[in-house]
Amino acid sequence: MTGSIKHADGELTKGIAAYDAWIEAFRGDGIVPFFAYNIAVYSELRQFAVQFLRRLREDFVEHDWTFITDALHHYEAVASALQGLADLFPFPGGGDPKDAQNIEKAVNLLEGAKRAEIDGLQALKHLREALGSLQAEGIQ
Repeated sequence: MTGSIKHADGELTKGIAAYDAWIEAFRGDGIVPFFAYNIAVYSELRQFAVQFLRRLREDFVEHDWTFITDALHHYEAVASALQGLADLFPFPGGGDPKDAQNIEKAVNLLEGAKRAEIDGLQALKHLREALGSLQAEGIQ
């Protein structure tokens, strides 16, 4: 879930650690050009996760797995926070990433998204285990 890999002349952070890297970049004046594009992409990706989880909940309604609904709620929170960030810094080049109020808002949104993503990942872990149990039982 955490880690980084070398990318070009710097490090590319992935997973949950990416939230911390973004927060550090906002606080440390390290925002690079086209950051608004990344925000837009990640916001859209979490919207797709929400759509997927809604459909999954419909498909598995007979199993009454509350962790699907839990995951959905957590990813709705992630998507909402990242959309708030995208609204604060619309692509291409909107918003001021050096403005103190924008930085505070961005950090708060990223911290909220990170907490929700961690909780969502825990719910997805339970989902994976439940689906593995169904597969082991031969139920599809």
